[in-house]
Order: sequence, then C-alpha cells, then structure tokens
Amino acid sequence: MDFIYAVILIAFYQILYAQTPTLGGWSKEQAMIFVGICLVVDSIQMTFFTNGLNNLSELVNKGDLDYYLVRPVSSLFFLVLREVSLNSAINLLISFSILIYYFSVSHLSFSVLSILGFVALVLNGSLIYCLLRLLFVLPVFWLGSVRGLDSLFYNLYYCVDRPDRVFKGGVRLILVTILPFCVMASFPARVLFEGNDCGTIVHAVGVSLSLGIITYYVWKRCLRAYSSASS
Repeated sequence: MDFIYAVILIAFYQILYAQTPTLGGWSKEQAMIFVGICLVVDSIQMTFFTNGLNNLSELVNKGDLDYYLVRPVSSLFFLVLREVSLNSAINLLISFSILIYYFSVSHLSFSVLSILGFVALVLNGSLIYCLLRLLFVLPVFWLGSVRGLDSLFYNLYYCVDRPDRVFKGGVRLILVTILPFCVMASFPARVLFEGNDCGTIVHAVGVSLSLGIITYYVWKRCLRAYSSASS
C-alpha cells in the first residue's frame, strides 16, 4: 500500500460523498470501510506477491529459472512467495489500522458469520490478485517483455477501488468474471454489508478456482517454451 495512494483514495471518497448520499447502493460509512478493504488487499499483495512476480521476467530472460524448477516444492508457489517484503509489513499494519478505524466510527453492526465470510473473501481476493497478475506476467516466456501488459494490468487495477455495482452491462460482466478485478474488494464488502449471500460467495470462489486452473495450464505451457541457461 502506497501512502499517497491511501490518502488520495480516502480524499476521493470524502469529496464524492459530499456530492451524493450513496454510491453503488452504499452509504458513506459503508464506502469508507470499503476503502479500508481496498487498502488491506493492496498491502497484502505488496507484502507477499509483488517482489516475486516482478522478478519473474528477469529470471526467465536470464535463464535463471532452473534453480526454482528443481526445488522439492511447487515451482510456481515458490516463485511467487520467495521474496516476502518485510518493508511492506508496516503498510499492512497501517491498512489494517485504517480499516479498524472506519469499523469503529461507523454505526453499522455485523454478524459473526458476516465477518468470517468477509475475512475469507479478502483472502480469496488476494489470491485472485496473485493469479491475475501471473496471467499478465507469464507471456514473458514468449514475448521477452511484458511492459505493455504490466501497464494494462495496473490501469485495470484501478477498478478494484470502485464498488462493482457502479459498472453496468458488459463492462461489469467482464470485471466480475473474465478480468475479475472487482471481485477482490467489492465482494468481501458485499458479504460484510449484506450478509453471507451464497451467490456472492460461490461466484467469488468459482472465479478464483477457474483462474487457478487456467494459471496452472498456462504455467505448464510456459515451462515447455522455457530455455534455461544450460540449454
């Protein structure tokens, strides 16, 4: 979580709710909790996934992937989580603090089941981020560079901090199914505010499972195309 990003996002919603009482069916109190969720999801990926995913392109281009492929664990799992960023742990703490603050100042009440569903979908949303990011990085095995795809990914990532219901029609369908950026933070928030709706939970878990299967298949194809330093 970038501190400037957090300040801008909070200010954006404060200004927005000065002009309208609701957005995507959510009140200001709900929206500010949603902001906290967005920051938590962002800080989780910055802490656990970003370094490993960013370095994957360099490992492929230099032919240095061999070391990770011979490890007695899942090579993909090891590559993604091999460099946990301890420097970002403070961001994780700050983002949780912001979320807890907005919980504490709101007048909303939540059931234990809603909170448990919320926590599960936040973790699920973080997994979706990881899988989506991988699908944008893995073409490096064929393209050599994914700068354009990186730019596309991070531009689409701005959709995470918008409630999914502000998007309509085909755009919303894409952002909650094909490129499910809106599932990462909006669906945990919906479970929190609206209860453990089975449709919401099944959709979120189904998206992550589908992405997992697709990512695994693409990874296997990538390994066939990989030329190591010793080859």
